[in-house]
Amino acid sequence: MISSIRSIWGEAAHTTDRSTRQMDRILAGAYSYYGYDLADLAAGRQNNPITEQMFFNYLAGKGRATIKDPSTGEELGTYEWLQRSVLKNSGGLLPLVLEEIDGLDRDQIMNYESNYLAALIAENPIQATRARIAFRADLIEVFGEDAAAIFAYLKTFDQFGTE
Repeated sequence: MISSIRSIWGEAAHTTDRSTRQMDRILAGAYSYYGYDLADLAAGRQNNPITEQMFFNYLAGKGRATIKDPSTGEELGTYEWLQRSVLKNSGGLLPLVLEEIDGLDRDQIMNYESNYLAALIAENPIQATRARIAFRADLIEVFGEDAAAIFAYLKTFDQFGTE
């Protein structure tokens, strides 16, 4: 699913390391736990029905409050990671994608959960492309063809992964 987000940003823009993939797999389990199918939700163009509290309850109930980072061995808080991830995803281009999809509220923070967002993008590629074109036009309007300024601006969204 994350590959859909990568495709809209470009390969270099959304690095997915092993801990991110592991977190996304854990969080994806919440959908089936609560009886939802991501593809059906995305096709229905509805806001994410899974709330932060539901994710928290799922993680606590499954004993997944933390995981070991596969790279460093340090403990990572899954709920805290979810919160950082949705905030990171809620900037830049991705809110424009939600605006393009009728029926979605770009202000509902859980619409930016990575698995849900990827399902929406996969189900709505035309809207995602329109949002990407509009975002690029906005960047050029503000920064002109100054690639360094555009890159500096995009880095403020922290959507480039780890260095």
